Amino acid sequence: MSPTPRILALHGFRTSASVFSMQITMAGLKKELASVADVTYIDAPGPASGPAYAEVLQFFEPPFFEWWNAVQTGTGEVASGQVGDGWTYQGLAASLEHLESYMAQHGPFDGLMGFSQGASVAGLIAMLQHTGKAFQHVPKLKFVVLLAGGKCRDPAFGPMYAAAAAEPEAHGIPFPVFLMVGEEDPHKATIEAVVPCCAQVHVFRHPQGHQVARLPPDELAKLKEIMMAG
Repeated sequence: MSPTPRILALHGFRTSASVFSMQITMAGLKKELASVADVTYIDAPGPASGPAYAEVLQFFEPPFFEWWNAVQTGTGEVASGQVGDGWTYQGLAASLEHLESYMAQHGPFDGLMGFSQGASVAGLIAMLQHTGKAFQHVPKLKFVVLLAGGKCRDPAFGPMYAAAAAEPEAHGIPFPVFLMVGEEDPHKATIEAVVPCCAQVHVFRHPQGHQVARLPPDELAKLKEIMMAG
C-alpha cells in the first residue's frame, strides 16, 4: 500500500462527483479525510436518465449521473435501486466494467467510499472481487466506507448476498467496513441488510435521514483507523 491510502469515491443516484465532494465538505469530513488519505471522486459513466431528486436540484447544479437505473418490468417505473425482484438494473454492468477499467488505469486504490447508490456499488465491488467474480485485474481492496447505502438489490446478485450472509469471511466482505446508518433513513432496512455480509463491520448510527452526517470525534477516529490500517 502507498504511504497515503488512496480512496475512490462513488457518488449517489443522479448526482455527481462534485456533489459528493460537496456533501463530504458540508459534513466536515473533507479536511479530516485529506489528513489521512488521497480521495478521488469519479462520475458514473451513465448520465442521469431522468430528473434528480428535488432536494438535489435545490442545492446542486447538473450535470448528474447514475450508476444504474432500476426500472420495473412492464411499467417503466423508476427507483433509486432500493428494490428487488421484477426490476431491471439498466447500466449497472456498464458501470462495473467502467470502474474496473478506471481502477486498473488510475490505481492502485486501497479502498472505496460511496454514498447511497455509490455505497451499494462499493460494497458490491468488494464482494465481486473477494469471490473472484470480477475486479481480478486490480489490486485487492483493503476497506470500504459505506455512507447511507448497503445492499444492491439487483436480483442477479441475490444468491451472492445470501452466500455472503451465511459465510461473510469466505463469500462476503472480509476486510474492515465503516457503515453509516440514519435512524430516519427510508432505506434503513436495505442499508442494514449488508451487515451480515461483512466479516468486520463498524456501524455508526445517527438520528437523521438519508445523508452524509457529521461524525463525532470517536467515530471520526474509528474511520481514520480503518483507512490507515489497511
